[in-house]
Amino acid sequence: ETVKPDFEVGGGLRGQSGRPRQQQDQRDDCQALTRSKRWHSIASMRHGRFAGLVVMLWAVASAPAPGPTVTVTGNLTILDKGGKRATDLADAVVWLEGRGGPTRPVRAEINTHDKQFLPRVLAVPLGSTVAFPNHDPFDHNVFSQSEEATFDLGSYGRGQTRSIQFAKPGIVRVYCNVHATMSAYVLVRDGPHFTQPGADGAFTFTGVTPGSYTIHVWHERGGHQVLDLEVEDGGTSGVAMRLDASGWKQRPHRNKHGKPYAAEGRRY
Repeated sequence: ETVKPDFEVGGGLRGQSGRPRQQQDQRDDCQALTRSKRWHSIASMRHGRFAGLVVMLWAVASAPAPGPTVTVTGNLTILDKGGKRATDLADAVVWLEGRGGPTRPVRAEINTHDKQFLPRVLAVPLGSTVAFPNHDPFDHNVFSQSEEATFDLGSYGRGQTRSIQFAKPGIVRVYCNVHATMSAYVLVRDGPHFTQPGADGAFTFTGVTPGSYTIHVWHERGGHQVLDLEVEDGGTSGVAMRLDASGWKQRPHRNKHGKPYAAEGRRY
């Protein structure tokens, strides 16, 4: 019987695969090293994910929880000529500045009816869109030349609506280019705390974080007042705001072309 040797001329011992044992041992070492690197890579990935999860959980756990919120209430008084109390207190706007982020934009309306804007004063969050539907049997041309929003919606008739989005905070004066007596105000606020008083002048803010604020009030005839306000942990009440409209005088505004309105020749 012929026994096949475990070596070849010029080669080393043969392994089970039939290759020289020296070559097979080198290949086995390479495979073992590859498996080791692959396992190390997987372990590193798992460790990295775990570490990232720990960091994320730590960040969530260490983030301060939102504090409690409270209510702020007050009252507005406006004095007209002769010391009489004004009756159009609901046309004022009151707001807080100091804390809180912006609110979501809304869609609102100011109607044109019987040659009037209704409501005459509207407060909306920054980025809101206001529509001006025409309910009169004749054309209107809504426009504004305010720095905060300059626009011209053109002439449109009964049953039609034109809209405008307000992208800057501030007070926007709105007029009709057809009817000189028509005027309205849009107050665009970039914070969450703003409101309009009731007919009795009472106003309320809810969801206010305690801390230092400034409180503002604006009215077409009474102007603008600003006061410092400290909101206590248990809430703040009895905030008194007072405006003096006794010296107010109505001044005519110009049309969208910067010229006086025609005094004659209008049938409606």
